[in-house]
Amino acid sequence: MRWSMGKLHVQWEYPKFDVEKAVGKYLMELDQCASQVLIMSPEYGEKGWLGDVVADSASLKTYANSRSEGFGYCYPYYLYAAAFALQLWLRGADNSNDSISRIPKEFAEVLKHNISDLIEKQIASIVCKKCNTIFCDANIIKKGEHESPSLFWIDEWRCPEGHLLRYEKGEIPMFSMVEIHNGLGL
Repeated sequence: MRWSMGKLHVQWEYPKFDVEKAVGKYLMELDQCASQVLIMSPEYGEKGWLGDVVADSASLKTYANSRSEGFGYCYPYYLYAAAFALQLWLRGADNSNDSISRIPKEFAEVLKHNISDLIEKQIASIVCKKCNTIFCDANIIKKGEHESPSLFWIDEWRCPEGHLLRYEKGEIPMFSMVEIHNGLGL
């Protein structure tokens, strides 16, 4: 605080936020990353997933580092921090530990939009819980329709035995410029 010409000027100094320190503290609370990572599972509560997606931690680390800019590009602030924490957590992986690490919900949120790419690049594998088979490619059926006033799609993944692994319906409403102008599409 300072005083000048009869007025009190209050100047606050905020403590600097150290992202690395905060993320480091968070990482200390997690179990060490093992050689395999369960990146998506029905256990995580994500709708539509019926199979497990498992990735090799060393390959996932390389992938995450190569996508470091893209991982946090348009995330909410907490997912941007989670993407940063994920990269650091993968760097500390114990590749001699053959168990499968589970990840926090925020790490799964960071990775969920990259799962198709991870499977295509054979960084991740899919485990069918019904036939207990591990495979690197799913029979991915994408059905899409473009009907006014929306864009609608179904994303369906099946194992070679035909068991459903993932099912997602999506819809993006489409509005004409007249509807938007008149406020009908809001």
